[in-house]
Formats: sequence, structure tokens, C-alpha cells
Amino acid sequence: MGNQSTDANGAYIPELERSNTMVVIIGDNGTFAPLVNQPFDPTQSKGTVFQTGVWVPAMVAGPLVHGKTGRSVNAMINAVDFFQLFADMAHVDVDTTVPPAHILDSNPML
Repeated sequence: MGNQSTDANGAYIPELERSNTMVVIIGDNGTFAPLVNQPFDPTQSKGTVFQTGVWVPAMVAGPLVHGKTGRSVNAMINAVDFFQLFADMAHVDVDTTVPPAHILDSNPML
């Protein structure tokens, strides 16, 4: 099978180091109230700042991601943080590129 690596579970992982491709996937912003199951409260679902309203998946894979594959990071991010992520992936310094009149509310994830 040539140039393959496997994760801790022995699953096949494409060789991303040479692909120069980053893959970013994000889910929707929370669970719709009628679909919320116990022990969560439907009044604290999608559209709220409670856990069920902001608890969504975000996955990033590619040559700029370092560390063990398949790991989970429990840091809180926001969709605005993807602006900084995409700039970092493209090696763009947002502090010098974005005009000072535009306020950036994006934190680095890379």
C-alpha cells in the first residue's frame, strides 16, 4: 500500500503532508429545540449561548495540523475564528492586510 500512515486505531489516513490541502468542516449552530434530548433543556437549544446552542463539531485536517490524529480538542471556537484560520493557512498577516477601520474579532486556531 506504499505511502500510508495509520492512526492509533490502525485506521488508514491519507498522507496529508505532501498534499498541500487543508480540509475544514463545521456543523450547524446547535440542536433545534424539538430534537433536544434529556438531560438537556430544549429552552437552551439552538440560538442560545447555552451548551446545546453552541455545541457543534468542527474538524480540521491537513499538513498544517500537527499532533496525534483523531484527537479531540475541547477549546471553544466561534465561526469568526475561521477568518483567522484561513488567513494563517494562506500565510496572510491579517493585522497588516485588513484595514484598521475593520475590527477583527477572530482568534487564531492554528
